[in-house]
Amino acid sequence: MRLRQAFGISCITLLATSITLAAQATPAKAIEVGDVPNPRQQGGWVTDMADILSPATETELNQLISALEAHNGTEIAVVTVSDTAGAASPKAFVHELFNTWGVGKANVNNGVVFLVSVGDRRAEIETGYGIVKILPDQRVTSLLEQRAVPRFKEGDYDRGVLSVTEGMITILEDSTPYNPVISPLMDLSNGIKVLILAGGGVLAFFARGLQKFSKKPIQGMPGDQERLSWLQGLLVQPVDCTRCQQRMIQTDKNTLYVHLKKPQRVASDLGNIRCKGWQCPTCQGVYVPIFDKSGRRKYCQRCAEKTLRISSDIEVYPTYSHSGRKRVTTHCECCNDHHERTVTLPRKERSSSSSSSSSSSSSSRSSSRSSGRSFGGGRSGGSGGGASW
Repeated sequence: MRLRQAFGISCITLLATSITLAAQATPAKAIEVGDVPNPRQQGGWVTDMADILSPATETELNQLISALEAHNGTEIAVVTVSDTAGAASPKAFVHELFNTWGVGKANVNNGVVFLVSVGDRRAEIETGYGIVKILPDQRVTSLLEQRAVPRFKEGDYDRGVLSVTEGMITILEDSTPYNPVISPLMDLSNGIKVLILAGGGVLAFFARGLQKFSKKPIQGMPGDQERLSWLQGLLVQPVDCTRCQQRMIQTDKNTLYVHLKKPQRVASDLGNIRCKGWQCPTCQGVYVPIFDKSGRRKYCQRCAEKTLRISSDIEVYPTYSHSGRKRVTTHCECCNDHHERTVTLPRKERSSSSSSSSSSSSSSRSSSRSSGRSFGGGRSGGSGGGASW
């Protein structure tokens, strides 16, 4: 009897152990891009699969992004997942997700996807083709490292996600507004302009070819320098040496730099002016026309040279509750004249469509404009940035 009981207990224990081991050996199903619900189908912009955001934060994110989309058509998707084990990396996951949903308008590609993968301890931001210049990769990474990482380390996902989103909106709300009627017409207008410019370029090409056989090319005295407008620089004619009556040959950069003054070399390196050089094959004299590119903007008041380097850095991003601050630095690379000034950035203003009294109507308007509760068909080439915590 005791042997039977012992045998029965052993069998039960063995069976339980086998079930436990089998359960442990069976991995949890990895999250695929197709498993992530599209938030536009619910009229919002946020998908919190990792359940790390409070309802109040989701509501505020939806209102902020709806106001931005109503202002200039930019679309932002905020997504949180437990991990991205089903993809090669979080970056690969967010890139596939972006193009699967088609975030941003199709003809301007003004979309952004902000992904937080809790298990990977990684945040990624993917930007569309049309956002890259406004929100470059380095700036994206800086936003994540400064606004998200410190808060994510403390477990405060609400403040981290909201702060990064507000920072992106501050930058993106100054981009060109999108109008579903006007913007396609502008695209057509730009295409016509390109055709006109191309036609003008073809005419200029043939005109320049004729000038090579003209009896009246530009006459250049070796050693002379002449300032021309940027437009004249585009259509510059061949040069004849007035001393030897020989057709001059365009010089290389090293030969040209020998005949430039130091401020002119500095201005050329900065891109503020453009220089060309022609050398006479007989007397070896050099003629150097200098083409102004930046007008008066890069002109130093102290040394009167076009050697200014102007840069700006946002120290405090404006929010809806307080103004921001930007530092503008002007430095002359010739005389080292240096100036810094602080510019106050105005507080962000909520549009009437995103106020609490009309937030629901704003959401319905923006979602109806977004192709029937879907994103607008934008594409991304993989630009953006990421950060770990």
